[in-house]
Amino acid sequence: MTMPAPGLTIEDLRQTTMVTQLERGMPTSDLSPVRNHIDAIKGGRIQRAIQPAKAIHIISKDPNLGTKPGETGYWHQTRRNNWLHNLPDYSSFADAVAMLKKWDAWEAVPERVRQHLLKADPAMETVRAEEYERSWFRIFGVMPDKLGLRPLPRAVPVSWATLPIS
Repeated sequence: MTMPAPGLTIEDLRQTTMVTQLERGMPTSDLSPVRNHIDAIKGGRIQRAIQPAKAIHIISKDPNLGTKPGETGYWHQTRRNNWLHNLPDYSSFADAVAMLKKWDAWEAVPERVRQHLLKADPAMETVRAEEYERSWFRIFGVMPDKLGLRPLPRAVPVSWATLPIS
């Protein structure tokens, strides 16, 4: 789901994603600050837009994965999130610019995207944990790490019959 930030088009977002991920090979973790700052609903902003409704976030990962001693999964998801676009984001416009430059994509993304990021409109900044925690929400992690999306240690042979499609 996407909604371009004011002044940007869906084509600007498409071109930015194409340049960064397909042409430059930027991993999603590095692209998230960019996406969160060129989209009007990412970076937790959808939560802001639906208030006072309660948001229920069902995430397909163990919310405790990656936590440090003393952190809860909830704390981790609201303060260290860098890839779940509906939750708060701790990156900034400057981080988005830095990622594009790091991957030599700054000059390759559309001019409107560069202008938007340099403008760094405070009204378009992503939602921070403190604001998010004042809203109505619940986060459910539905896939414990031990059961989650993990590669198998080796391929398992499967002998399924193939059927022609006509």
